[in-house]
Amino acid sequence: WINATTDLKISIAPEVDFEHFPISSLRHPVSVGSALDLVCWQLSVTWDLLPSGILIHDDSESRAPMDLRFYDVRPLVQGDGERADRLMDIVQEVKPNMDVWREGSEFRYWDGQLLVKQSDDIHRLIAKSLNLLLTGESPLIETPSSELRAAMKQLVHVEEGDYVLSQLANKFTAQTGAPILVHSQSIDDDIVLEIKGAPLEQVLQEVAHSLDLRFQIWNGAICMGRSLPTQQRSYAIGDLVEPSKERIKLMLDDIRSEVEDDTGVSTQDWIDDSIQEWIDDSTQELRWEKVSELEDLIYSVVDTMTWEEFEGVRLTFWDDRMIVNQIPSTHELIETFLSAARRATQ
Repeated sequence: WINATTDLKISIAPEVDFEHFPISSLRHPVSVGSALDLVCWQLSVTWDLLPSGILIHDDSESRAPMDLRFYDVRPLVQGDGERADRLMDIVQEVKPNMDVWREGSEFRYWDGQLLVKQSDDIHRLIAKSLNLLLTGESPLIETPSSELRAAMKQLVHVEEGDYVLSQLANKFTAQTGAPILVHSQSIDDDIVLEIKGAPLEQVLQEVAHSLDLRFQIWNGAICMGRSLPTQQRSYAIGDLVEPSKERIKLMLDDIRSEVEDDTGVSTQDWIDDSIQEWIDDSTQELRWEKVSELEDLIYSVVDTMTWEEFEGVRLTFWDDRMIVNQIPSTHELIETFLSAARRATQ
């Protein structure tokens, strides 16, 4: 379809098998990039934009060519070696739980520059990640179009029987017009059901619950499966992890007592610079304690199962921001949690 409607040439690596895969349910207008993202999500593959066109390939057996690119990260590292090390750790995990640094790839830091030799799909992720760290500007959480919202309310009917999920998706699409895409790992999941006029959204929730799946709207389509597309977002958390003056004073008093006990020297005559240095160090230590506490809380109370079940999800921290890679529904829960935490601490 892309070959026929655009000037782009599509090449498919031999390891990618489209045979018998139901992708015809994608019948709504999207950009070429969004269409590729949707189809590649279904097949658990990826795509690269090459000088010769587009190559669709498997991550684990990628034959995509790699090129060397320089990323100016001086505004992020600010000449600090520790910040540079932390930044490298974040970028290296640009695809969490996946080994993308295959033979021939390179990843180095030199004089405020990241030197990366990688395939185009990894370069796209790195550029997005660095821009998010630099600007803190997150992409908007997608909201369904008015047409899709209307389709989700339409009633669907299914005669009693044993169905595989791909059959049901096609039936629902035919009756409501809603584009429904099922992940390749779930297309053959079967379920026995009968539907006598129920809203599509309700039916999808019941089917997902019965098959231990989830669904979400992404790129204008309803995606369904055990693996869902994730999105990286940035959250300001400086106000939540800033230690109180009382807590800083208590820690400083503890430090004074410890020094006096160990040395027998009074700390009352410490010069202001020395005291401020202790305060700065104590504040930073307390901050990281609160960051760790916040991280544990989110893992423990915010959509806990997704942190264990979904590939590619992660949570990390950079300065006063929390960077989260998660599915959109979990992002909404994180926003709700942070708002509640702010109200509780005011």
